[in-house]
Amino acid sequence: MSALGNKTAIRIAILALAIVAPFALPAFQVELTFLWIMIVFALSWDIMGGQAGYNSFGNIAFFGIGVYAAAILQIGLFHDVAAYTAAAGGETLTLTPPQYFIGLFAGLAAMPNF
Repeated sequence: MSALGNKTAIRIAILALAIVAPFALPAFQVELTFLWIMIVFALSWDIMGGQAGYNSFGNIAFFGIGVYAAAILQIGLFHDVAAYTAAAGGETLTLTPPQYFIGLFAGLAAMPNF
């Protein structure tokens, strides 16, 4: 087999394992899902931030909103989503103004490209 044939065979084997893994290892479905989300994130960041040299807050916000929505949907499949939010009627997180601004400025300072 040529080098190109070996690379193609390896890629097909990895793809087959990726498709079979959630069914063969049901206890690790969440971890495998998280792994694939991180792989897609790394590939997209490599293309957008590395090769294209284009950093955009819109791409990051879009990914963040998508992950948040996916997490809410996954919680909703097995649990009451209201139990995880203020809709349950329980106590909610309240911050004093100094706590809010300290957190805001600490977060802004931690951002590398701000």
